[in-house]
Amino acid sequence: DNYQEILEPYIQNGVVHLIEWPSVQEESDWFNYTFNVQSVAYQDCIYKIKEKTKWLALIDIDEFIVPVISDDVPSILEGNFSDVSGLCINWVMFGTSGIWEVKEGEYMIDKLTYRAKIDHPRNFIYKSIVQPDHVIRCENPHLCLFKPSHFHVNTNRERVADVASHSVCIDKLRIHHYWSKDEKFFSEQKIPRYFKWGTSEE
Repeated sequence: DNYQEILEPYIQNGVVHLIEWPSVQEESDWFNYTFNVQSVAYQDCIYKIKEKTKWLALIDIDEFIVPVISDDVPSILEGNFSDVSGLCINWVMFGTSGIWEVKEGEYMIDKLTYRAKIDHPRNFIYKSIVQPDHVIRCENPHLCLFKPSHFHVNTNRERVADVASHSVCIDKLRIHHYWSKDEKFFSEQKIPRYFKWGTSEE
């Protein structure tokens, strides 16, 4: 899509720093893309941002962090998790809601309003907000390897050591994940991509 045109005003205002990371997702298998493309891009970001920011959210463009107990994310992080090296935030998976196409000028978050039940298996998966200075490397898009005595916790402050948490904790922070987008994107792009990868999704 025309991401450069969309981002240009934010780049000019100093809000966005764009790093081009060429890859052809459709021609890669899922394992290669996840661990050799996406994770390496995250790792590069962590390396560049160390000593420049306390917190870094490792999320995708179809994932939106939603603060629940405050109006903004930083106040929740500093007020509740300032001592935490990696904070796991559970997904809340949104589907197509039966919408064929989100038209130009419409917003996906306004149109796609139906989600999976909270105890759906994919909602146990999380993405991370980390303190880059505590990270050794990004092992996969969902979690990092930390320096000794640093680790991931969920928003209940329970330690998490795998790509999925033991429970779905969404009472403080959550990530609304619009994985499928609309029906048109899902049927014309998402499904064919996963067939090429030889990967199935629920």
